[in-house]
Amino acid sequence: MNISSIYIIIFLYNIDVLKNKNDKRELIVAKRPEKGVHVKSDYLPCKFCLRFYVKDELWRHGRRCYYSPHDPHSEDAVDNEEQVQLNIVEAGVRLLNGAGVSVSKEVNAEKEEFYVYVMQALQDDNLEKGVKNDPGIMMFGRTVFDRLGRRRAGKVRYRIRLLERIKRAARSLTKSDGSEISDYLAPDKFDAVVEAVRTLVGVSDERRLNGVIMFDKPELAKKTGQLIRKFAEMIEGRLVVDRKRERRQDVADFLYLYSTQWSHKIGSIAHQTSVERKFNKKQVLPLTADLVKIQSFLDKNIERVGNQLRDNPEKKTWREFANYLLTKVTMFNFRRGNECAAMQLDTFIQRADWRAGNADIYNSLNKFESQLAKQYVNC
Repeated sequence: MNISSIYIIIFLYNIDVLKNKNDKRELIVAKRPEKGVHVKSDYLPCKFCLRFYVKDELWRHGRRCYYSPHDPHSEDAVDNEEQVQLNIVEAGVRLLNGAGVSVSKEVNAEKEEFYVYVMQALQDDNLEKGVKNDPGIMMFGRTVFDRLGRRRAGKVRYRIRLLERIKRAARSLTKSDGSEISDYLAPDKFDAVVEAVRTLVGVSDERRLNGVIMFDKPELAKKTGQLIRKFAEMIEGRLVVDRKRERRQDVADFLYLYSTQWSHKIGSIAHQTSVERKFNKKQVLPLTADLVKIQSFLDKNIERVGNQLRDNPEKKTWREFANYLLTKVTMFNFRRGNECAAMQLDTFIQRADWRAGNADIYNSLNKFESQLAKQYVNC
């Protein structure tokens, strides 16, 4: 169903207002909340009709939008209501990003940070050349970098390289000369994109008991699905600004095929494969004696290296001390090493005193549990 021309004109006007932070003009929105004071950044466009709503109410409108291709009363819509809400809001953000309006969680100090932390750190190979020559991938990379920031630049590099791999696989299957991945965002290229993803993730020789195929890399299949949808929604926003209606309709049709067929062709198979592999995977639990042994080893070395660090502070000694301490914290919290490493000193020092609001819980502990609390919680 084609969107009304007046909605497209209003969308373009709102984009022009948002691009200029000093612009005093008001946004033309579909509905203003009766309560509360809202600023321009509180509004997002609906991915179906392009009208602007407050973020907190956008998902409610999106489920019943006149231009939505989905039935809000269908079983899938009811079962996946939480995911539908999230997708509608995220799609609104990507529409603005694609239109050139930055909606980011972190404000970068320099515009060239994307090149320093992402492009210069890319592995020098054929994929890097393809990424640099694809304006759509570059725009997507900048958008994701504005949202994630420099600390997660590695994830940005991974995503843009994955997009390039998908493009190359689709080009090989269709034997076309498409130089940009956006060339494959069309309804007649949807099956080629599906086959390209299957080529990347690999179809295993294994079969489930019901005869359904399995993927060699099911987690990669899940990531590619999310990535393709986000990229397509961003490109759709760009095409709205450029007023390329026919091309935008192709992308919209591609997204419709994605919403109706991707789950059956890729998503569901990837999920079933992950569940099957996890169910059949052996879980080897460490022996108590081994845990005691490694804890004793860590405690002795932390004390030894800590004394050396106090007497003679050196970079080598500090690195060794940090490795032992990180290992101990990781084992105690049962978390990945990078999660503990990302914890900032200020966050640790300013942590809340859990006993302040839980006196009844603390008083209910027995003697042994109280000793553990005093040992591991600094009150």
